[in-house]
Amino acid sequence: MTTPTGDSTPPEPGPVALVARLLTVQLLAVIGVAAVIAVVFALAGWGTGDSVTAVPGATTSSATDSAGTDPAPETSASTPVTTPPATSPPATTPAASTPVASTPSSDLPKVDVLNQSAPGGSASTVAARVRSRGWVVGRVDDFHGNVSTTTVYYPPGLRSEARDLADDLSGSPRVQAAFNTISDTRLTVILVD
Repeated sequence: MTTPTGDSTPPEPGPVALVARLLTVQLLAVIGVAAVIAVVFALAGWGTGDSVTAVPGATTSSATDSAGTDPAPETSASTPVTTPPATSPPATTPAASTPVASTPSSDLPKVDVLNQSAPGGSASTVAARVRSRGWVVGRVDDFHGNVSTTTVYYPPGLRSEARDLADDLSGSPRVQAAFNTISDTRLTVILVD
């Protein structure tokens, strides 16, 4: 019987094998951490809301009202502003239609109408409709963001008014609390096609 004359331990891996093993372990660790983060986001519901970035002063067209004139300049909150309702031809429909306010109500908050992706002129058209319902329109402009559907945003304390405004608009827009880059004193309608 012969006995081995050499060492029976396997040879040590070379430097390439050690680096490959180290990189494999690190890659598996990164994948594990990413999976844990994804599960936390999914369980918490983060990332499911609108992603919005307002770009101050960035507009692609000038805002005009339905008459083709520039809207009234904004004034401070302490000065009441009355904007006359849009004029229209006399109605020929029966009196069963929805009543329309003839003068803006001073107790209603001002409404900004912003167009994100609706067809051109939509903000002016909606602003005219809002005025005809008795609301005071503030800013009519473009909006650069990522809102998924037409929405009426409200600041704290104006949720009921936002629902009333949504009822005055066509298409049943959703109603949500305002985010930090839009007005914190006015209702804001963001139009999406």
